[in-house]
Amino acid sequence: EEMIPNPSSFDLMGGTIYNAWPASPNGDFALGQLESARVQAQAHGKPIGISEWASSGIGGSSIGGPGGDYPGFMTAMHTYFNQHKGTGPGQLWYETFFNIDGYDLDHQILRSNGSVNPSQPNAANKYKELF
Repeated sequence: EEMIPNPSSFDLMGGTIYNAWPASPNGDFALGQLESARVQAQAHGKPIGISEWASSGIGGSSIGGPGGDYPGFMTAMHTYFNQHKGTGPGQLWYETFFNIDGYDLDHQILRSNGSVNPSQPNAANKYKELF
């Protein structure tokens, strides 16, 4: 059973999505989770928003998690965003890439000086190409 508030009490359903747990070259698991959320939002007549999304470059010492340099994930997310963009039910209203340094899973792909993070050079270049 769904555990959401009364749909009349909110305007948008949102969340975060990462290519992790498990990570894959095309982000299949992450996209499956995102699609489930989008369908749920559509059923309730709400658009969706992604407050942060990212690829995990490396497994961190405290997390021991997944990661990799996956340009296919950037392509898949770009395609998904374009397929579902809009403000209507089940459409993607906004998205924000989580490009911040200092996290164990190494989400940053582009540095403030314009260089790419060496843990994800292919993903970073694909992101620059598409977005």
